[in-house]
Amino acid sequence: MTCATGDIHFLEIRAAHLWAHSTCSPLTPVDTSDLLITIDGDYIGKRELVSLDGIPARIGVFTPWLAPGTHTVRLCWENTNRQLQLRIDQLAILQLGGFDADGNGIRDWVETYLASTTSLAPVPATSLVSPVCIEGTDRFVPLVSVAPAPGTTNAPAVYPSIAGRWYSNVALAPTGATPIAVSFQNGAITRHAQVTWTPRNLLEFGGELMIRQGDSLKLTAVPAGATNGTVTIGVGAASYTTDVNTPVIIEFPEAGNYTLTGAFTPADSSRSPARGTLPLRVIAATFPSNAPACMIGTTRNWSCPGIPPQAVLQTDSTVVMSGTTNLSIRMTKVNRDHYVIARLGPNGPIMAHQKLDGFWIQAAVDGYVRVVERQDTYQIWEQNMVTKLLPDTVDIEISIFIGGVTFADDMTTTRWISAADLDAIGEYTFQLLHPNSVSASVCHRIKAYQNGLYLGEAYYSQILMPDE
Repeated sequence: MTCATGDIHFLEIRAAHLWAHSTCSPLTPVDTSDLLITIDGDYIGKRELVSLDGIPARIGVFTPWLAPGTHTVRLCWENTNRQLQLRIDQLAILQLGGFDADGNGIRDWVETYLASTTSLAPVPATSLVSPVCIEGTDRFVPLVSVAPAPGTTNAPAVYPSIAGRWYSNVALAPTGATPIAVSFQNGAITRHAQVTWTPRNLLEFGGELMIRQGDSLKLTAVPAGATNGTVTIGVGAASYTTDVNTPVIIEFPEAGNYTLTGAFTPADSSRSPARGTLPLRVIAATFPSNAPACMIGTTRNWSCPGIPPQAVLQTDSTVVMSGTTNLSIRMTKVNRDHYVIARLGPNGPIMAHQKLDGFWIQAAVDGYVRVVERQDTYQIWEQNMVTKLLPDTVDIEISIFIGGVTFADDMTTTRWISAADLDAIGEYTFQLLHPNSVSASVCHRIKAYQNGLYLGEAYYSQILMPDE
């Protein structure tokens, strides 16, 4: 679709269900199904289509703020019944009207909508560490951006957090206030803040300090009222000398325990020397590089040895999670992206994040296995397996446990497939050779694994996935 101007649009879809009637047995047509909508790769939402057989209905969804130009709309029809078809009659992009009382080129209702669905969480005016972790909300995290600091060209990266949240690590200027500008939905709305990086005076008692791996501190050791003298900062075996007006900036790229020392040597005898120490703990948190694959509705274990005890793990309400270094995870929804984050303490900055790869597998979707060929001594039976969002890291084992029944093409009883074996819509079709001498059916099991870890078994026939 093409947008002439930047705006929030309304995407309208006119579609109908088409039921393949069967003379073999009475069937009740399906009146409802779901359409999942993405624009430019971003998940917009799910809408229920209510349509009697052949009678079209309309559904719609508001888009994010779209810049002028061409955009790609993708519809995913949530259906596992081969006798039900979908007819798309019309796909329209509508630009809605409205007043623009302040004359800024954005209609008032659009401004209100953007203000209520996006946010920059309160940013402290001062920070002891750089970078400072800022957070906020937006349904469309890929459309959030943070402006480069003045005099620089590299914009801070924006990372997905949990449940429509985002975060970014903004490096602070050594002196003065650092302006922060966060834009949402392709620049439709911008929010501002500023943070001043303040030094930590090692002569002031403050207990133990904890920071993230990679954070930097501004360190000084100056008594109250002192205007001249020499300051010496010690970090382990390293020593740095400066004056009372110039803090020492130290980055801590390695996790561990440090003792920071600060010594003040006065320029004259009117003051006494002073010395102070500060214990520092630099905490690192890392998730495994491969995202954990989670079959909807089933529980899996996930080993995270890189998560320290100081970390607090958080995820959204559709994920049931417990543990720290050995997690138990169960996902109840997989349509949109899900993440887990690790904070430094309950309300501290975010140290790491990882995506959770939710998926499902449905087999015998029609409630039966089809006979596609009959011979004097055997029959060929066929089955479709439907997957949704199957990760590349997941392998599926299909194993036949009825004696005499084999796969028709290679006469084996066990087969392994991966996402590469699926067709463009995530389906896999296989045929089974069933000797007429076998009185039983072609029963088999379909199980999913990630790196050898069992994830769960497919939903079969009338046993459907949990409703999303």
